[in-house]
Amino acid sequence: MHTDKEFAGKSIFKQRIAHGALTFSVMTGLWDQLALLRETVIAFYGVDRMRFISPVHINDTIHLEMEVIKKQDKGKDGLVTLSNEVINQKNEVVMVCQTVLLMKKK
Repeated sequence: MHTDKEFAGKSIFKQRIAHGALTFSVMTGLWDQLALLRETVIAFYGVDRMRFISPVHINDTIHLEMEVIKKQDKGKDGLVTLSNEVINQKNEVVMVCQTVLLMKKK
């Protein structure tokens, strides 16, 4: 599905698609572009409710929209839950998940 053009061409997608793990990896790379997260994240704590809504095709452009939906005090640090939506160039949501990050307090 991800590497065999002939096999993928006979699938419901009609072409090769990006692996979901790649889409998730790109999403976390987009986090890194946010200086706020780069300076304050201590550790990746977990992921919940991950769904791959639509395929990501070769040559697609994706971006991330995220929102802080929960904060939990952990003494000198805290847990922050983010709602993440990965969206393609057609404005279609291709992946969603909630992630929890252990972050420094300011």
